[in-house]
Amino acid sequence: FIILLLFLMVRIRIEERDEWTDEDKTERRKWWRNRTIAFWFIAVLYKSFCIFYVCAFIANVSKEDANQLLEATAMSLLQDLVLKPAILALILAVVSTLVLTCRPSIKRNIQAKWMEDRSVEHV
Repeated sequence: FIILLLFLMVRIRIEERDEWTDEDKTERRKWWRNRTIAFWFIAVLYKSFCIFYVCAFIANVSKEDANQLLEATAMSLLQDLVLKPAILALILAVVSTLVLTCRPSIKRNIQAKWMEDRSVEHV
């Protein structure tokens, strides 16, 4: 529930008007600033509660269980931050190489579009 609330607070709705007065701009900026302050306050409060909860849990378990929890957390972070992105990058590289090798027309289309975009930038 908290994450959804934070997401809704960060989301900015675009309001289109024919003309913005200085008062309207100032009011809108105040509104955004207040939402940003509220977002960070709730986020820090939520994170502090989570840290307190984990510390209270670790304080009530044996040293062996705490070590196992630390080891499991470290392994999970390693998988999520290093292994999964590396494996995904490898799979995407292999698939794209296979597609470009098996379908040369796709490669030609990409190169033609790229050259066209470069020529437009230089003009």
